[in-house]
Amino acid sequence: SVLKVDTIQNSSGTDAIAQSQLALVVDQYYMTTDTSNTQTPITAWTRTADNFSAIGGGMSVSSGLFTFPRTGMYKVYFHVTYDENGGGSDNNINAIIIGTSDNFSTTFNAAAIQTNITSGNTRSNATIMAFFNCSDTSNDKIRFDISSQSNAQFGTSSRYTMCSFERIGDAV
Repeated sequence: SVLKVDTIQNSSGTDAIAQSQLALVVDQYYMTTDTSNTQTPITAWTRTADNFSAIGGGMSVSSGLFTFPRTGMYKVYFHVTYDENGGGSDNNINAIIIGTSDNFSTTFNAAAIQTNITSGNTRSNATIMAFFNCSDTSNDKIRFDISSQSNAQFGTSSRYTMCSFERIGDAV
């Protein structure tokens, strides 16, 4: 069976699903270079290629600054994998989603996590998520920062450090 519909309306005759809410965006990037240094922002990103193609035009990235393809409310994920890089501990490992509404003249922490490694040769990971309202694609942007107190290694093997974007509705 095939159901073909031009418009779905509620009982008052208005559209039940706004056309702009159907404008999906889904995209995913991963970090391409291992680092044991603070990266503000991470600049080595590439779009995930295996069995994936961005939906809705996808994000664009330049020098670690991500630009949204259209306005809307987005769910932004940042997954970081790190290890102690040979021994010791690190009590201050940070992953931050940084947002701006003025093209990075000023910034705010959209989401952040601070964690640690308590013994040598240990690998761990963290995932953070933020809702981000993009009402102006020229000025509303995102970047991802990582840092450590001593010598944490942030990994790229098997795409261990990655970010993803999903448009979930209209801008507010």
